[in-house]
Amino acid sequence: MALALWTFTAACGEGAHPPGQADGVSEGFGITSAYAGVDALGDAESISPLLDFLGGGFATADHRLAEEERLVATCMGDLGWLYYPIDPTADVQNEPRTVGARLEWRRQYGFGLAIAPGPGTQLQDTLNANSAVWDGLSAEERVAYLHDLDGGVSETDSPDPESCRGRAQATTGAPIRDSGVLRIVSQEIAAIESNPELVAQRRAWVACMLERGFDYSAEGLMVVQLSAAMADSPSVDEFLALEVAAAVADLECARVTIWPVQVRLETEIVQRIVDEFPEYARLGQ
Repeated sequence: MALALWTFTAACGEGAHPPGQADGVSEGFGITSAYAGVDALGDAESISPLLDFLGGGFATADHRLAEEERLVATCMGDLGWLYYPIDPTADVQNEPRTVGARLEWRRQYGFGLAIAPGPGTQLQDTLNANSAVWDGLSAEERVAYLHDLDGGVSETDSPDPESCRGRAQATTGAPIRDSGVLRIVSQEIAAIESNPELVAQRRAWVACMLERGFDYSAEGLMVVQLSAAMADSPSVDEFLALEVAAAVADLECARVTIWPVQVRLETEIVQRIVDEFPEYARLGQ
């Protein structure tokens, strides 16, 4: 697919669409951004029930790992050891998956190309604290410590099921760790890519973006195009203004075109997975 040109009326001035051009394009698609035939997603709704399901009910994979670490620390403490839980969510902010929270994020950072939430120091501080605990152990204590932590296995092996790490992983188990589930997901995602309704809503998204002064042939190409444009921008502030405007427009258009259909299709995928793997039924509710 050919790369699309981008324009932004407020930031660039020149290159904006003449009045009425976007409407003409919308009519050519046979659908307008004002009426895309679907109900817009509300602020509290997630844009990906499939990712929510695969994460085992956690907001992200990092949130699942944070809970695993908390359980490991509690278990090690019960056995008389000191272990500081690593929280990968503390230093990095990724785009939220609910519509309203993502909108607020994009109003500040766009897609996170020009600027993004700065990394903190909590992760490194925690690693240093655990290193200090390790340094204070004798050789015999280190063997016992590792036995209780994960069974003394290598980093590439699964932990002993009876170790603190093994128990924590069992408690926070998520479908994303199940190869059988991932096989189905891969097949289902490939199938919905050609779904006629989703294809139609992608056209509606293009029309909606044109009405807002942005010319992209596909949602997935937008960040690629913006990344390429960043090198030619005279200043970070000027590019950030463009990036934020494009990111917000993308969200406002996607929530009334692509995302509602995507959410419905993903919800159907989750149900089919639950039908085949009933042990995950509690996550598909």
